[in-house]
Amino acid sequence: MKKTSLLALTVLFLFSCSTQPKATPEQMASYEKKMREGESLTNKADYTSLVEAYQVYETLLSIPMNHRQTREKLLKTCLLLSMRQKELGILDETYLNRTRTLIESGTFPPEYRLALEIVEALPFKVKGITKDTILDEDAYTQPEKLEDKIPLWYESMKRRSGRDLLFTYLFLTLNCEFGKILEEKIDLHAFRDSYATTPLVLYRLSVCGFPDQEVLENMIEKAPYFTEAYFHLGEAFLHEGKLSKAEKAYLKAFHTIPHSTAVVISLANIYFILEELEKSISFYDKAITLAPEYRDALLGKAIALSYLGRHEEALDTLKKLYDLGKYFLGETHYWQAWNLRELGRLDKARTNIEKAKNYLIGHAEVFILAGKTALDGKNTAAAEENFKEALKIHKENCEALFFLGKVYALEENWGNSGLFYDRASQCYLYSEAALNEKIKEIETSGFSPERIHIYVLTKNNQIKQIKEKRASSDYNGALSYFYAGRFEDALGLARRAAEHPAFKTKAATLIEQIKEKR
Repeated sequence: MKKTSLLALTVLFLFSCSTQPKATPEQMASYEKKMREGESLTNKADYTSLVEAYQVYETLLSIPMNHRQTREKLLKTCLLLSMRQKELGILDETYLNRTRTLIESGTFPPEYRLALEIVEALPFKVKGITKDTILDEDAYTQPEKLEDKIPLWYESMKRRSGRDLLFTYLFLTLNCEFGKILEEKIDLHAFRDSYATTPLVLYRLSVCGFPDQEVLENMIEKAPYFTEAYFHLGEAFLHEGKLSKAEKAYLKAFHTIPHSTAVVISLANIYFILEELEKSISFYDKAITLAPEYRDALLGKAIALSYLGRHEEALDTLKKLYDLGKYFLGETHYWQAWNLRELGRLDKARTNIEKAKNYLIGHAEVFILAGKTALDGKNTAAAEENFKEALKIHKENCEALFFLGKVYALEENWGNSGLFYDRASQCYLYSEAALNEKIKEIETSGFSPERIHIYVLTKNNQIKQIKEKRASSDYNGALSYFYAGRFEDALGLARRAAEHPAFKTKAATLIEQIKEKR
């Protein structure tokens, strides 16, 4: 009976072995070819290549051979992709979830589970607030919560670094992200020398802390396909005020990684700075598509719509921002008030601007808008109070000075009215000079001639408006001084006002009246 049972088990074992699928010669050849392709892509290590490598390794799992080797290479690729997504603000955990699945379902050295813990602790490098959880009190924002784990991570990655690129990258990442609380301080430049021809390590070193422009440019020269490096290069250019170079760098990153919130919001902000508002709205919309709760994108879009005079659309966007709650409530109330005032809904505008004061402490613009809204409602006392508060924050704010001149004129306080109109005139002169400097900057910026022409036209229109405001300040100041009996002061301002075509005739008449009184 025992012999029979033993024989049956032997037959069953042989049968089970013979029925397991084996790779055909064609599959084996395909496997070797695909494995070389995957390894080549992984060695390139840029985001696009890693995504392609991931797809290769997933395909290789369908071939019944060397699954352990394939799964480990897939796991390494998933870990690198998860880190890169966090570095670029790509709000997608597909590769991180695949990493978790692989580790839970397979047998890997313990270092891989530690590697997963490190990646999970890293933040998404987004610009601003993409969702509530980004700024919640997590492990990264409070690294002391990781004090027990970081030494273990550090020693484990240190042992493997130098022998394996993934663990070298993780070791460098630990030093870059948690270096302040690490007891051992290492010289990262030594890695730059040792890995001078390894783009993955050079990339990590170049973006450790603030992006190193020189290292990034050298790296891109050696590995131009590493397009995410262009994003960090754009950051370096933007820091130096080189908008044209920053835009070009961001666009190169965007063309290959359009789902990076960091890249998209950077372009939106560049176009906003350049006052290309329609284009900025297009990129703010892209950012909102990637992250529907992206507070910075919603606010940027609302402000751009406001300046374009699309007030109802701006208010709709601001409502979405308000409904999300918690962040940017002051800015939301301010821009709601700004648009409501433009639409003539003064009661609601006043309500919102008063709420904005509770959040935006030390912002002169809030009190200026409150003052204008009060003045629209003929409440000169409230207007005066708000404009004075604005000047406490910024003593040379042109609008506050001009509107205080107007308030005092309405109250027939002619001496003070003339004084503030006079100060507003000088303030507008400085504003005009600042705009002329902006024109000089853009003319040497490296943008195309057509784009420079459009920008200069926009600035010249703004200068034209400021010249008219200055002339209005001069004329109204002259009139106030005239009523105050300060004829010499009145004459000086009236002569300046006469230089502007819109005030030439009125100022000439006033000059004659002043001369008669002298």
